[in-house]
Amino acid sequence: MANTGIARVCGTGRSKLTKEILMPLAFLATLTILAVMTAVIIAALTGAVTAFLARADGATAAGALIRAGVAFGATLTLIAVLVTTVAGLLS
Repeated sequence: MANTGIARVCGTGRSKLTKEILMPLAFLATLTILAVMTAVIIAALTGAVTAFLARADGATAAGALIRAGVAFGATLTLIAVLVTTVAGLLS
């Protein structure tokens, strides 16, 4: 049976029925790529703003880059945790 995006009903060993919605593979890949790109863009913007604010506060260039790197990594980590949690709740 082709993956057409139509809902189907699957029986389990304990006679419970679960409803499973199938998504086309191209749609799932596109959605994944867009989610990763969005996360990286948000993290990069956070890092850039952090570096700008650190320089405005009088930090050296090296210190501002360190702060920007920490903010970038922390933002990516938080977005990854959020996406994993939401995906776990939806499955």
